[in-house]
Amino acid sequence: MKIRPDDGESAYATGFANFITWAESEDEFKKSVLECLEEYEWQMLSVDNVRPVDPRSTYREEIEEIIERARTNPRACIFGTFHTYPVS
Repeated sequence: MKIRPDDGESAYATGFANFITWAESEDEFKKSVLECLEEYEWQMLSVDNVRPVDPRSTYREEIEEIIERARTNPRACIFGTFHTYPVS
């Protein structure tokens, strides 16, 4: 994912975030996330590891929290922390 710079920054930030949204397929997932990103003027560069939430699994606290928030909102597209990394 690439996000546009804030007022004090001169370059785009590249990184990743975890997204939780309601979807029946990977294509539907991508469409929902793209719509979410457009609101922030961010760009999706790639999508990795799309899978349904497994109720038998345990997730990190942040992920558990956004799963719970999305559970009662079928229009939800919620993302976690944006982790940046350098691009050469």
